[in-house]
Amino acid sequence: MQFSQKIGKTPVDTALQVDSANETLRSALWNILYRTILEDPHKPTYNKELLDDLWEFFYKLPVDERPQPKHALVQLKHWVVNTDWFKLYDLLEFIVGSIQPSRIIAFESACNKVLERERSAFRLLKGIVIPITDMVEFRAVMEASDLLDEYGLDACRSHFATAVGEISRRGGVADYELAILEAGRAVRALFAEMVDGDQLEGTTTLQQVNTSAPLPGGLKNALASLFMLETAPNGEHLFDTEKRSPGLEEARLMVVMASATINYLLAFAGPPPEPQKAVVQKRLTGGALTNKGSGES
Repeated sequence: MQFSQKIGKTPVDTALQVDSANETLRSALWNILYRTILEDPHKPTYNKELLDDLWEFFYKLPVDERPQPKHALVQLKHWVVNTDWFKLYDLLEFIVGSIQPSRIIAFESACNKVLERERSAFRLLKGIVIPITDMVEFRAVMEASDLLDEYGLDACRSHFATAVGEISRRGGVADYELAILEAGRAVRALFAEMVDGDQLEGTTTLQQVNTSAPLPGGLKNALASLFMLETAPNGEHLFDTEKRSPGLEEARLMVVMASATINYLLAFAGPPPEPQKAVVQKRLTGGALTNKGSGES
């Protein structure tokens, strides 16, 4: 908080930007994009491949009509400042999918710092812009996603990523029932892994899992009911009802509960393999925005 805000001379904006993006947020995100496209801050060398991808695959324009980089940046800046707020987040997702893998962690970290500082209701998580209503919820989801990477739990990670993707969907119709089912499958896959290393979904007794994680009786019963742990449900979930289909609130509840369960169980799983651990540590601490030279001047 600035000094002028502390003494009440400048108002403090406390409202989340849910369906908008103000000038300050857009300018801050543009600064990150500019540094990503500009290869070398000390000389006008640009990431030609990224600019070509933006013109061809994001804007759907003829790539041979792309202006020279300096003029392309002017057009891109004008678009960022004036476009619909939701298209701005489309651009962030596109950039994550287009830059070098070594730069993704630092790019997402830089964007999330800006999004948090400017009170955006969204964050970037592994290439997906997800809505946040509570920072505790977001951090639980992010920690679970990182831990699944850290431990190399592919089956659990795949189910969990699908669940998060559905509650984050902005285009088309989100499948909240699928999000609920995939959240449950992620937890059941983790339980199976903790018992015998088999990531195939199936029935797992809580007595077996309790040898790895100290589950109190009440918690065991709650998890069994929430995630149907001791059955092998065929498209069944906690919110099955004849009255209405589950919505965003039910899907978000299941994803957050799955996140908390994954975080709790993996706290008792022992140290992860070192190579994955190093990658996740880099993600948590952020990294330098370095780029390989592709260059166009």
